Amino acid sequence: MTLPDGRTMAWEEFGAADGRPVLFLHGTPGGRLSAAKYEPFALARGLRLVAPDRPGYGLSSARPGMTLSDYAEDLLDLCWWRGWGPVPVVAGSAGAAYALALGAAASEMVTGLSIFSGIAPMTDAEATTLIPVNQQLRVAVDDPVELQRLVGQVRDAILSGTLEGVPEDPALVDALRPGADGMVADYRNVFGEWGLDPVAVRVPVFWIHGTDDVNAPISAARRLAAQLPDTSFEEIGGGVHAPSAETLNKVFDATQ
Repeated sequence: MTLPDGRTMAWEEFGAADGRPVLFLHGTPGGRLSAAKYEPFALARGLRLVAPDRPGYGLSSARPGMTLSDYAEDLLDLCWWRGWGPVPVVAGSAGAAYALALGAAASEMVTGLSIFSGIAPMTDAEATTLIPVNQQLRVAVDDPVELQRLVGQVRDAILSGTLEGVPEDPALVDALRPGADGMVADYRNVFGEWGLDPVAVRVPVFWIHGTDDVNAPISAARRLAAQLPDTSFEEIGGGVHAPSAETLNKVFDATQ
């Protein structure tokens, strides 16, 4: 679709073609095709996953200086244009920040948020558990030039299949082919100041998190979840950042 400011927003749909729409907000990096792996969970519940590329990823135009609340505006434009609402939202990893911003901006358009492995604002001590490249990116968020340089290196390594611990993934290749703008915006937003008042999130939140998640420290997730007005927080003992089938079943059950 063409957004009011002329940018393009692209999305993919997975699951039941005539099912209830559920917004899926991908992690970092990621894109609309990242939702394909969750299609069986949507099909089992008669849901239709609507997975947009965030600005700068895949087929969605970049939005210079995009904030969390800016992207909430884009999502609302999509829902209004398609005549959807209110809708449930599923979000993983960095997508949690954007989901919470949407829940704060437009509670009337959201039935609830289901979050897995959600990244939350973290202290310097908590950040020591992050993988080394994410520690570097977090330190660089206040230096636009350095952040752009580091993200460019990470993008190149992903596209060449040389980034340790990241297997070749056609969804990531599609998301990153246009450039690094989407990743830069994500890291700036997620590792920088959120500009979000948790108390403003006036929708029910189901948050499930693994105790061994080094990419999203559980202590930071607990702290943020405790500030939200209506939250159910469940811990998975030994769980890591990549969600298990058990975790995903609980996440999608929470959309019903």
